[in-house]
Amino acid sequence: MDNKKSKTEVVAGELQATPDEMKLKDVVGEFIELERNYNMRINEVTKEFDEQRDPLRKQRDEIIAKIPEFWKVVCLKNSVLCGSFTSDDCKLLSFLDKLTVDIESKNDKQNTTITLEFLDNPMLWNRTLSKTLTEASPDGSVDGSEDGDEDVREVITTPIKWKDEFNPKTPENIKKRGPNNPREESFFDWFTHDDGEDGLFDVFTEVYQRAHEIYFSSEEDIDVPRMLSDGSEEEDVDEEDGDEEDEEEEN
Repeated sequence: MDNKKSKTEVVAGELQATPDEMKLKDVVGEFIELERNYNMRINEVTKEFDEQRDPLRKQRDEIIAKIPEFWKVVCLKNSVLCGSFTSDDCKLLSFLDKLTVDIESKNDKQNTTITLEFLDNPMLWNRTLSKTLTEASPDGSVDGSEDGDEDVREVITTPIKWKDEFNPKTPENIKKRGPNNPREESFFDWFTHDDGEDGLFDVFTEVYQRAHEIYFSSEEDIDVPRMLSDGSEEEDVDEEDGDEEDEEEEN
């Protein structure tokens, strides 16, 4: 047997930690305790923040309800949403009265519900469109999932009831479009799709939570495609290209 001392001594057939290893274990224990206290403090601060934020958000939403077309302005200032709206969608946005995002964590689940409420309008019979995404919390799983798979998701959608003029399935509209001219899908059809992995839940959550900031921001502050009255995007003219064209004309 080698007379040299091993890093870990064998005593009665078991590994015996060296003094330095024991010191390291003590430090690791302190790390674990520090992280535990950190998480507790974070939870306390988060709870305190939520208690102060929720009344302010309720007050904010009451004021927003009195501002005409507030949510239309906010949605059109978001580059993701703005780039997805058709011309008819932009018209419908004028009747968007309320947008809310409710996030609820319970029993190892997180439910995120996007709700749009509309004024009476010539396009939709629905006064409310909603879509709910249920996903496992980081340390839990959705009922019915196996092995605690955190990627398991459930989506609850809303059927859309379009009024006749805007209903793509009426014989008149089918005939009007013709067989080679399929209907341009409305952005609001998203509320009928059971796909919860396209990122729009996160987009709506940000739009709702930052609505007051977005509303008062200028177009220079946010990268937003500018919309024309028909709902199409305005093409930006590059100043350098314009200068080159002027030079060519002079020559």
